[in-house]
Amino acid sequence: MVNSATLERLLNKAGDDRLTVLTVELDDPSGYGRIIRNADGQIQAIVEEKDASPEQRAIREVNTGLLACPVNQLSAWLEKLQTNNVQGEYYLTDIVSLAVDDGLRVETVAAKSETEVMGINDKIQLAQAERAYQKRLANELMVRGVGILDPARIDIRGSLICGKDVVLDINTVFEGVVELGDGVTIGPNSVVRTPGSHREPRFMRIACWTGPRLEKIARSAHSLDLDRRRTSRKMFTSEILSKLRKAPSVLAAS
Repeated sequence: MVNSATLERLLNKAGDDRLTVLTVELDDPSGYGRIIRNADGQIQAIVEEKDASPEQRAIREVNTGLLACPVNQLSAWLEKLQTNNVQGEYYLTDIVSLAVDDGLRVETVAAKSETEVMGINDKIQLAQAERAYQKRLANELMVRGVGILDPARIDIRGSLICGKDVVLDINTVFEGVVELGDGVTIGPNSVVRTPGSHREPRFMRIACWTGPRLEKIARSAHSLDLDRRRTSRKMFTSEILSKLRKAPSVLAAS
């Protein structure tokens, strides 16, 4: 879920003389380790919720679980970790206070959104993370000019490449590596699946054809779904040729 740009910011701010922690502010920080700062705003430690005081639990800035630190210092800090906490566990987050004790600078980088670093501990959170990810993919497509009638009802389970003036109707699912040519419209309740996508990456290209009752044509090396039923390559070809004879014009993308 973490954007590559966020990871780049985290790494760019790290160095041999400093440790950098990725943080986020939450309306409800329950369950997360709190970021403890001094009066000057410098980070001093990360305190896990079960070890935190009531005042510390009121802090909304939390640890996301991602940090960047110098490797040559990390091994020494790991040897100093102790289990003197409520849970009797080794906390990797304790290396933050150890870095402060050694005189290293501890910096923070803020995640751009809560969904970018959301935790997944049950099926509900897993489903929420999936919808957040699909929303991000839909937004990226719309920014590039793809028309999506309902961004909440699209699933991209692989890679989707779109040409110009592509329109995706509701309840559309894409599996594998799929490329849609210029002017393609995918109708409602459609599944566009690359043959063999459940086993290994394949590629499908869909071109656009104009004409009465003819919106799209799909080509692949295997059987395809056409008009919501399984159709062999031979039947697929005959139906397309039949429709082409009635079409006033054809626009194809190879």
